[in-house]
Amino acid sequence: MRGWATRRTVALAAVCTVAVLAETFALRGRPASLALAPQSAAPTPWGVFHDERWLLSWASSWPTVVLGIGALIVGRGLFTAAQVALAWPTDQPWPGWRLVLGRAVGATALAAVLVSPSASLLVAFAVAPISDLWLTALAIFIGVALFTHHGPIRSWWLRHPRWASIGWVAVSFLILTGAGAAMVAVTSPGIYLVAVAAALADAWTWRGIVRSLARPARVIAPIGPLGVLGVVVLTVIGVTAAASPRSDGDHGVTDVTAHARVRQPVLFVSGYGVRWDGDVPSLGKSFIVREFSYRGTDRHGKPLPYDAAATASPLPDLVRKFAAQVNAWAQANGQPIDIVGESEGALLTSLYLAVTPHPPVRNVVYLSPLVRPARADYPQPGHDGPGLLAGWELRGLAKIVNSTTPLEVNADSSFVHSLADHAEALRGLFGCPKPAVRQAAIYPLADVVGIPPEALDRIPHETVPALHGTLLANPLVRAHIARYLIAGTLTDPDGSVEKAVALAAVPWRTPVLATVPTDCRAAASAARAWLSGT
Repeated sequence: MRGWATRRTVALAAVCTVAVLAETFALRGRPASLALAPQSAAPTPWGVFHDERWLLSWASSWPTVVLGIGALIVGRGLFTAAQVALAWPTDQPWPGWRLVLGRAVGATALAAVLVSPSASLLVAFAVAPISDLWLTALAIFIGVALFTHHGPIRSWWLRHPRWASIGWVAVSFLILTGAGAAMVAVTSPGIYLVAVAAALADAWTWRGIVRSLARPARVIAPIGPLGVLGVVVLTVIGVTAAASPRSDGDHGVTDVTAHARVRQPVLFVSGYGVRWDGDVPSLGKSFIVREFSYRGTDRHGKPLPYDAAATASPLPDLVRKFAAQVNAWAQANGQPIDIVGESEGALLTSLYLAVTPHPPVRNVVYLSPLVRPARADYPQPGHDGPGLLAGWELRGLAKIVNSTTPLEVNADSSFVHSLADHAEALRGLFGCPKPAVRQAAIYPLADVVGIPPEALDRIPHETVPALHGTLLANPLVRAHIARYLIAGTLTDPDGSVEKAVALAAVPWRTPVLATVPTDCRAAASAARAWLSGT
């Protein structure tokens, strides 16, 4: 009996190793996607989440979507049944192949449905790397995993997970995170050593989960369905709380500029979905501040208040308004201005600098910048293309969010599709040098999950503990901005925490096969052609 158990353990390790090594070999040279390889043999629902992200990212027609869903459910279901069989403890009665196959395929179908919204949100995150999308997607997925992982072994709607199995699921998550990060950090042939180690860890966690759940349960209760319902309710409450209007607090700031030049003009550029009523935060007595208006200016050149819909305008239109307001503000003050752009505002600033030969700008500070946007896509309604199913899921999620929270979300806004339609001009544009313009960035720690590790140090930066789009309203951050605009210095970052966060997030993003251009001149040329309509 012991020899049979040993042979099955070896076979389980071999099956997992073949699966992980095969994907590692196929994706070698593409670290952003290679980080997913250890999940190809991982326990349910990690493995399903792996498959679902590939399907939602790359299926480009409805026949492909249907075939992909069928292949996911049947293929992953059969693979899961084999792994459960090889991990089944010899001291427990074997339930039979028919029952194991039925549970495995059913659990796969259930997981595919429940984790699909998370996978779609990660596609949106790859289009516009706003950390709120990533945090929401991962929170939902982890919640689903905790309450459904026992499906291939025990009926998930009648039997409850055990503390031991939950512990194994948590261990598996940590292993997959570390292995995926290592895939990005090491170079070939080291990736194959990481792949083998990850595969053996997959087999180990499979064995631990199955052994902890194979014993008959004494209590029959619908813990799984109730838990999933709780995850949904908590998500709605969390999104509603996050969408509630925030107070900017004190618009003053400790005046670190007492000995600086007097009244340096600054243009604030807010982000996507923001409403502006005419109130402008202060940077101190040495600055005169104006807000960029997404709506435009009146006949006297004064910025007009705007609502969230104005920020969703096509990027070419916004860049033209931006250039006009920058020039007008510089001329009104008779000197170059400083620009502080947040989120979409940072992207507008990057585009403006790329296409303007001699901008009247001295310093630029990017807050919550979209460092690598447009790494994925989904087509507009009525069109085929990669991300087809994700696009329709995102439209459905937008309707749900709009009806249950204060947010107003449009999955097909001109701004969103501008990102994907002009990826060549946007992916590598952030941080490109501009003569006579000094650039720096302040990242909220949450946004580091969307920044490739190699892009963190592209320009001088600091990282602060905050969420996306909240920096401009933070008096402490405004003090840091003022200090940089005067003295050119930021808080000296250690960098270890942000790099660890960036690496750990890569395995839980959408697989990306597109390369990022490194030639700033080519990116600027593409941006000029796009914005000029040629």
